Amino acid sequence: MPVALWLPSIHRIARVLLLVAFCAGAEMPNASYLIALVQLPAQVVSGQFADLPDTPREPLTTFTTASGIQVYMPVEGDQICDAPLPATPYPNPALRLRCPDSLECGFAV
Repeated sequence: MPVALWLPSIHRIARVLLLVAFCAGAEMPNASYLIALVQLPAQVVSGQFADLPDTPREPLTTFTTASGIQVYMPVEGDQICDAPLPATPYPNPALRLRCPDSLECGFAV
C-alpha cells in the first residue's frame, strides 16, 4: 500500500495522483511502453512513417490441395511477406479446412 494514503497532511487530490502513479508503476514496470503509447500516434500524425519502404512483395503462385483449397506460395525461396491468405512456403496436399468454406475454424492435415 502506498504511504501517501496514510498521510492525512497531503491534499486528497495529491494522494489520488500518487496512488494512480503507484498503480501505473506496478502494472507497467517498464515505463518505455507507456512512453511509446504516447509517442507512436504523434509520429504517425506528423508523417514520420510516410518515408518507410513498403512491405516487400514476392512473386506468388497458387497450389491446390486435394480438398480444393487454393494456397498461395512463393515462386522462389520461402519468403511470403505480405501474401494474401492462405499462404505458406511449404504446401501440403493433405491440407483441408476444418469448417467447410470458412477459414475461421482453421486447418487440419
